[in-house]
Amino acid sequence: RSHFANGVREGLEELWWDAEHPRARTNWRNDLPHGEWVQWHFEGPASESGSYVDGARVGEWSYRSESDVLLRVENYAAGRLHGLY
Repeated sequence: RSHFANGVREGLEELWWDAEHPRARTNWRNDLPHGEWVQWHFEGPASESGSYVDGARVGEWSYRSESDVLLRVENYAAGRLHGLY
């Protein structure tokens, strides 16, 4: 489910694998991802999570396996990998 205002995405977007399983949740502002972003495995935990500011990745992004094992963590500043990852 997406929301558009004057032809651009705005607000919360939710995508689903099917009626019971969420696939992704993203917030949009001026057609750019902005705020929390989460993507899920079909029948499991979040596979990726992090945040955007005006379309650029910021802060910590984590990646998990279907059995919820932390696979890696990346840090971003202004959309670019930064620091330890």
